[in-house]
Amino acid sequence: MDFLVIDDDKTFRDATCLLIDGEGHYAEGACSGTSGLTELKDGKFDSVLLDLNLGAENGLDILEQILKRQPHLPVIIFTAQGSVKNAVEAMRRGAVDFLEKPFTREQFHLVLARVQRFHRLNQNISRLEREVKDSNAQSPEILLESSTPRMQEVMDTLMRAAKTPASILILGESGTGKSELALELITRGHRLVADDAPEFTLIAPDVIDGTCPDMLRDLLEVRGLGVLNVRDMFGQTAVKPSKYLRLIVHLKPQKLDAPTDPMTRLTGDVGYREVLGVQVPQIIIPVAPGRNIAVLAEAAVRSHMLKSKGFDPAQTFIDRQAHQMRRLPPW
Repeated sequence: MDFLVIDDDKTFRDATCLLIDGEGHYAEGACSGTSGLTELKDGKFDSVLLDLNLGAENGLDILEQILKRQPHLPVIIFTAQGSVKNAVEAMRRGAVDFLEKPFTREQFHLVLARVQRFHRLNQNISRLEREVKDSNAQSPEILLESSTPRMQEVMDTLMRAAKTPASILILGESGTGKSELALELITRGHRLVADDAPEFTLIAPDVIDGTCPDMLRDLLEVRGLGVLNVRDMFGQTAVKPSKYLRLIVHLKPQKLDAPTDPMTRLTGDVGYREVLGVQVPQIIIPVAPGRNIAVLAEAAVRSHMLKSKGFDPAQTFIDRQAHQMRRLPPW
């Protein structure tokens, strides 16, 4: 599931995002109610964790705006000790649950289980509504049976990987098309953090946060076009102040006469690159005329997300081949 964490306390916000990531989900942080509403407009989230105390903003007002825009979105309220009464008022206004700060991992698990049940219920309702609509229209279609727990897990993983806004660092020699790739990804709805000189900070033993220097904020240099202001051209939602580094995509000029490792053809050119003492997954994409690098980059991210959940198509192919070889007669 994908969560949006709205809290003006950066330390608590980052800690909550790390907790959610550690449970195998995705979390995006927002430092205010206004920025949280912008994130909701730009991305699709399964649930929101909202702090009632947002400084000058009223968390209850933000809750009403969220539910007005997305009535079926489950919202969990953060509340400090002594403000449980406000949390009860928030639930009366539509929040599904609340967590009292500071909360334990076990308390978060209980709330997460309720949100997952709420989410599955909404999915079932939506599915039934579609089936009824299709039945009334007398236009039968093939439905994928996903009632078994294992199949439901597979479908959830596929949907999560298909839409997860995973953050990548694009590397490559001069002239390999890094800026052109970034520009193409922006036009596809992805967001820019920094061009040319991102700044990285180790905020946890295995978590790297990437930000943009003030001098380069919102700017992207593209050969032949000069310096572009991404925010002015594509709007507020085209840029992002910071993201956790999850994956490195390294662009390399393709050498047609170079020998090819057979295993690389099967598994892809994957490995790790050390950044601030952390081993970050890396995928090398050969660059050649006619190759749609933006599509390849998106596919690389989705493939990486699936592999991180245990789905390995290369190993599946190897297993199928081994099974077929065992069936053949020995001659």
